[in-house]
Amino acid sequence: MSIEGEIPPLKIRGGQGSYETMLLELAILKNFDSDTYKAGVQLAGSLTTYFDDVPVSRDIPTSALVIGNRVILAIPNDNPKDACVIATWPQGSPGGGMQEHGNEYHNPDFAEASHTHSDLSPAHKDVTTGVHGVGSNYLAQAPTASHIVRAFTKGWTSGKLLKGAGVNADPTEEAVGISCRLRRSSNKSIPNATWTTVDWDSEDWDTDNMHDNSSNNSPITIQTAGVYLICCLARFAANGSGARHVLIKKNGSDSIFSAYEHKDIVNSGWSSRVNCSTIDQASVGDYYEAAVYQNSGGSLNLECSGGIPDKSYFFAIRIL
Repeated sequence: MSIEGEIPPLKIRGGQGSYETMLLELAILKNFDSDTYKAGVQLAGSLTTYFDDVPVSRDIPTSALVIGNRVILAIPNDNPKDACVIATWPQGSPGGGMQEHGNEYHNPDFAEASHTHSDLSPAHKDVTTGVHGVGSNYLAQAPTASHIVRAFTKGWTSGKLLKGAGVNADPTEEAVGISCRLRRSSNKSIPNATWTTVDWDSEDWDTDNMHDNSSNNSPITIQTAGVYLICCLARFAANGSGARHVLIKKNGSDSIFSAYEHKDIVNSGWSSRVNCSTIDQASVGDYYEAAVYQNSGGSLNLECSGGIPDKSYFFAIRIL
């Protein structure tokens, strides 16, 4: 059966359950400019409705863009200015792959969030979360239209983003809000004139299993590669002698990482706060530690407990 005109709008489900619509129109290719990769199309069944200078998916080879071919015109959120040609096939193909389901006509190679079709592959039709429904199972009629068609899945895991993997490759899920912030449940005595790595036995939060409170609890260990902001605030007990230092080191080596802060003490009646932060590209398995130093002439507490709002802490947050 051949179909003329508009395909019922698809609903695309994003993170947190939000939806956007994608209107698909059947049309006929009237002209194509291979230099600009834009086309003129006429809506199927209409003698007066034309779209000029419509971008064409670069994944569609020029050899497939034959004047008179059927095309699918994707119009996101009912905005014709954003229209794009995403697929094409010879006009002589029976129905362009369209099939009837009840009182609807649509293409089974495009998955709708609101349907569970019996003609979808068993590996995908009953799945409700995760990245799936892309590839040959759903793209038999439009295998080269990956940059838009690959968004037509049943959805993905709540709280995650889809990350593109390039042409003809499935997107992957990526966590957002990766971070942790560590504290100590008690003050820590820092010996005089000795660099001391701080162990942290409490977590304000840890979204990616980056820290262990009880075993090997000094490092933050990266579980997801990316660019991270790493910061340590060290609050030393009041003392008027010497200086205070904080160092963030990477993979156990002071020399690899040079994030460093120094503070001379000028007031014996106030606790001293030293803040050290940096941004670093991290791979899975890289780890960061905070080390402190003081030379007051004797041991000095790193203040970590009690009702102090700016007590010592160590955190990392993925920003890219």
